[in-house]
Amino acid sequence: MVCRRPRMTKAKPGAGFPLRIKEHSGTLAHARSPSPEARRRCGRTILVRNSDSVMSDPLALHNFVATLLVFGAPVGSVVLENRRFRGDRKRRWSDPTYWQLEVSQIAGLVLGVLLAKQVSAAALPGNEWLWPVLGCAVGLSGVALRWWAIRTLGAHFTRNLQVVADQQLVVDGPYRYLRHPSYSGAILMYAGVGIGLGNVLSLAACVVLPAIGFVRRIPVEEALLRRQLGGPYAEYASHTRRLFPGVW
Repeated sequence: MVCRRPRMTKAKPGAGFPLRIKEHSGTLAHARSPSPEARRRCGRTILVRNSDSVMSDPLALHNFVATLLVFGAPVGSVVLENRRFRGDRKRRWSDPTYWQLEVSQIAGLVLGVLLAKQVSAAALPGNEWLWPVLGCAVGLSGVALRWWAIRTLGAHFTRNLQVVADQQLVVDGPYRYLRHPSYSGAILMYAGVGIGLGNVLSLAACVVLPAIGFVRRIPVEEALLRRQLGGPYAEYASHTRRLFPGVW
């Protein structure tokens, strides 16, 4: 496209204005807005977004494959847990620490999505597919850890806090290293969502709010275990961490 300037011609004697503009290709007021390529050729400055720029629209919120990568792991895990633990609804909701934990987890996910949509300044840099793929990997590792813990405890794993009369202390599998590996796995799942959304604030919301729920529940759970299991549990707790090795 060639950028043409209007030709300036002298007005005829007696005209109301000394100069008038002779327009090219119709009236300027109704001319179609030039394309970005045309503006570049005309020397105007335009901003071009490339694949390495900061994302402003998370791929996980408008692309089906990316959405599946980011949210598939936690949703799939919840569905499987609900099938495995059918019939425990009344026991779960009679436990205050359970519904408080549910509120903190849902709040973290909702806030994470809202921040990803509204605060583009906190978006992570890089290729837009990097974060959904990385988030999926982190989320799957969390699912694997959580289900490893569930299978290790077997029938003794419950989503409400309780200890049965004949329950024995389990120190196999992930419990060899952590006292609450199923919680660690859940936090990793939510971290995967935050990473997949490609936003620093979303990652913080998806990790911190659920973690608050677990941190509030753990002292209640451990007090129950100490009362029921006594000395063996106290000795076990003395050389293991609660959630993450070397941290807490």
